Amino acid sequence: MANSKNGISDLEDKISKLKEASNQLTKNISELETIKSSIDSLTIESGRWNGEEKKSFKEAYDEYKEKVKIYVTATEDAKEAIDEDIKRYEDNLDTKIIGLNNLESALGRLDVQITQAEKESVR
Repeated sequence: MANSKNGISDLEDKISKLKEASNQLTKNISELETIKSSIDSLTIESGRWNGEEKKSFKEAYDEYKEKVKIYVTATEDAKEAIDEDIKRYEDNLDTKIIGLNNLESALGRLDVQITQAEKESVR
């Protein structure tokens, strides 16, 4: 039973840490989306950039936007993976709790049977 209780405690700790990470990623993703939105909405003023300079800037800017998009997507994927881990650990935790409850119940029944057997053997 001690092993089951330790396993449950370990899973609860893992779940707690993963939930903290997931919550932090949610905040980070929100901030990234705000930054990405401001980057995506920038415009090139025709009067400030001309010819090759404008083309070079636009290419660099488009590459930057793409890298930001990839980073946001990777961060969202990481959060999704953590959320899937949380679900899997919670399912495992539920199974361990049910197993522990079943074990405690079986031990309780055995205790009653032993007590009854002891009473009968005394008679």
